[in-house]
Amino acid sequence: MGVKGVLFFLLRVAVALGILFYLLKKIPISRVIDSLLSVNLGFVFSAFLASILLQLVLAYRLRLLTEKQKINISTFDLLCINLSAVFYGLFLPGGNLTGGVVRFYKLSGLSDSRGGVLVSMVFDRVVATVTLCVIGGFFWLLDFSNLMTVSIIALMEDFFLYVLGFSLEESFPLIRGGRRYL
Repeated sequence: MGVKGVLFFLLRVAVALGILFYLLKKIPISRVIDSLLSVNLGFVFSAFLASILLQLVLAYRLRLLTEKQKINISTFDLLCINLSAVFYGLFLPGGNLTGGVVRFYKLSGLSDSRGGVLVSMVFDRVVATVTLCVIGGFFWLLDFSNLMTVSIIALMEDFFLYVLGFSLEESFPLIRGGRRYL
């Protein structure tokens, strides 16, 4: 490690210690210890396990999308990238956007096709958004307080999903410049 690497490491340690000092100055340590002692470890472990399983499913979904772009990255590597993106998204300004930039940077380092990585990531966000809308729409349909409005919107949603599915079916695989894009 050169002088630049040592200085960068020392800067990272100084920033971490500065943040820790600031937090301990603002929040009394006794309150932190009391909060940690009152936590139900079963719930914490269950939430942690559910979060890791969700990240594993998301990594598998991204692997399926990257394979369509002829980018071969293992599910485990994608899981590590997703976890690091979540970490940076939590601690750096920008949240999910920062996590996306980190994910793109790390995926681009494992592949020669930045365009394919970008298309995979964009399509991953589209799939996540459509999935969330469909699940939300399904549970919204279970609310029978305004049945007429729900029925009309359900029909419009079904039509939209039908048109979207038909257009996606017609456009796979889209060939541009000798490369496969979604």
